[in-house]
Parts: sequence; C-alpha cells; structure tokens
Amino acid sequence: MLGQVNPMQLGMTGMAGMTAMPGMMGMSGMGQPGMMGTPGMGIPGMGMMGGSPLTGMADVGALNQLLVMSEMMNNMAMQMLHLIMQKTASQAQSTMQSFLAQMQTQQQNMSQTLNAYMNGAAGGGAAGALTGGGVTNAGPVAQGTAGMLAHANQMVGLHESRNTAAINQVTKKSGINCATTPWCAAWAMNLLKDHGVLNLDGLSNRNYCPTIKSWGQKKGIWGNSGQYTPKAGDAILFDWDKDGTTDHIGIVEKVANGKVYTIEGNSSNSVKKNTYALNSNSIDGYLRT
Repeated sequence: MLGQVNPMQLGMTGMAGMTAMPGMMGMSGMGQPGMMGTPGMGIPGMGMMGGSPLTGMADVGALNQLLVMSEMMNNMAMQMLHLIMQKTASQAQSTMQSFLAQMQTQQQNMSQTLNAYMNGAAGGGAAGALTGGGVTNAGPVAQGTAGMLAHANQMVGLHESRNTAAINQVTKKSGINCATTPWCAAWAMNLLKDHGVLNLDGLSNRNYCPTIKSWGQKKGIWGNSGQYTPKAGDAILFDWDKDGTTDHIGIVEKVANGKVYTIEGNSSNSVKKNTYALNSNSIDGYLRT
C-alpha cells in the first residue's frame, strides 16, 4: 500500500526468483542457474531487487511511477515464462537475453525516478521522507504552483475505493480518510499548503468548504465568480445547490477561452479533471493564491 511503502511489495512480491533467488529459470538444458541468479541485477538501495527497502516516501507521484514500472516488469517476466515453455533451449537463451536487457532498461528508469525523488528530498523540503512507515508529514518534492499542479496531475484517476492509501497520503494530513468522509477540501487545501502555494494560518477547519470560504473572505483573498478572473493555482469553490452554501472545492489548472480547467478531489469519487465556463452559475468563487 502506498503510505506504508516497502518497494518489495510494489508488484514484485509473489515472483519467485525476482530477488536473485536461483532456480526460477533453472530448466534442464538451459544452462542458466536461474533468471536472476547473478547478484547485482538489483539497484543498490532500491529495495526492489536488492539493497534496503525504502519506507514512508512522501511523493505519491514517484511511488505511482515505481508501481507502474514494477507491474510492467512483472508482466514482462510472465510473458517471458509463457514464451520460454514453447521454445527450444537455444531459443530460450535468446529470449532470456532479450528479457534481461528489457529488465535492465526498466531498472534504470526506476533508478532515475528514485534519484529524482531523492534529489528533491535533499533540496526541496521533503526532509524525513525516508523516516519509515505510515503517512508522513514531510513536505513535497517540488514547491510552488508548478510543483503542486504536477503532483495533482500525477494523482488524476485515483479512486477513493481502489486507491485509498494513495489519496490518504494527502487527505489524512488533516485527518480525513477518503474511504469514509468527503475529502475534496482536505485534498485541495493540503496540496495548496504542502507546496507552499497558500498559507493556511488562521483557518480553523481546512476540511469544510463553508469555513474555507469564510476564512478567505476575512483574509481578503476571496474572489467572487464573475468579478475575479482566476489563475493557475487558485482554489475554486462551487455552490451546486445555489443556496449560498459552498459545497465543493478544487484547484485551478488553467484558464483559457472563457473556460476554467480544474483538478478536483472527490469528483465522482476520484481525482478528476473538469472544465467549466467562467460564467457558470455553479462557481461560487475563488481563493486567490
């Protein structure tokens, strides 16, 4: 699960032989002691195929990338096993060499992803990202609006039921479990805070849209719909029922051609992109960042 991260579990567990255990490909006549029988295929310190496992990584996007890569490697291994059973020993040898080359490419990609994360952790406010286990309160890798929007975009498609732990990496920073509680405000406000886009000092409840609107008005950063033109990084608040009570919040990704493009948490139970006309009467207003 993302949030209590042991990369040994990121799609690689259950693959006998993937951690340099001899015998996975120890088929008679193949001349190979095992698919990964030679030490060193693992990237030191990654914990994926060797070295010490990493835990408690704060950057969800980096973890998602590692998960996708590990699943790709898993699928490649299974495809190779299927092919190997249909080939002669010489054909199997060629297939194995091709597979190992692909594995090395994927490992290099994973190493680059990890290195990018580690570099950000060292210089971008993510201190404590490797503290181990649980939802960490470490800062994000990239500060500012661009970093926040990149983070939000990496989470697009995550669903509260299928990807609970990944979403909770953000929402639980203000005590919200996305599987049981409305989480749009916790998602948006924690991202704004973590990336240094909006200072939440004085906000008594970042999980409740009406409180957020009232706080913004008092702080002098509220912009009424139709009177203020939003920009990337602003928070956008909605009044679906048009009863004067703010119901929902998201983040402005961009404004173009009379439309505002958003990324929202808890939109159809997911992190989702949406588009609205700037004059939509569903838009209540904005928090200016």
